[in-house]
Amino acid sequence: MRPKTLLRWWLSALAVFALAALIGGPWLARRPDLLEPVLEDVAGLVRPLEGRDFLLAAFFLAKNSSVAAMALFAEQIVDFPCRFVRRVLERLRLPGRLLRLLTWRPPWAGRLLPLAVLALNGAVLAGVCAHLHASGISTRLLLAGLIPHGVPELSALFIACGAGVAGAAAGEKKDLFLRVVLPLLAAAAVLEAWVTPAVMNLAG
Repeated sequence: MRPKTLLRWWLSALAVFALAALIGGPWLARRPDLLEPVLEDVAGLVRPLEGRDFLLAAFFLAKNSSVAAMALFAEQIVDFPCRFVRRVLERLRLPGRLLRLLTWRPPWAGRLLPLAVLALNGAVLAGVCAHLHASGISTRLLLAGLIPHGVPELSALFIACGAGVAGAAAGEKKDLFLRVVLPLLAAAAVLEAWVTPAVMNLAG
């Protein structure tokens, strides 16, 4: 995987993420009725794992890697039911034009999901940060809670979504996930479980 290609995917995804954060973040920050249930749900998932750092890291890795894989392989995920339906309909010996009509999908359909993942994550992260800051959390503490694990985690997400939007080949996506995305997310999970809490204690 060429570094220039990775950088291009990373930058294109960053642009979508930042745009969603600038537009959606301030709007969500003014809607605590939408944000507070999200924060409560996240806390409800994490709270039973407190004090069990290995399980916490495994949870972070599973959650983040599933989202990244879904965004990266979105085109293949969308294509699978279409190919399945086509095989079923081919056995019915339908006319070619009808078969193509019934199994047609826009070529860009699989690229919408990574865009949605970027937009949703950008808006929610910006909204949560703005909401917490307005409720009295200092900027220093917010940065301490985000930067240690956020750099590798968001980098992995940007690369996965950027490759998904670019329509990289399936084999290329597999290598990208195993060699780049998954190691970055594993590092982020370790940092989030062990390092981020320590940094937040120092910042607080």
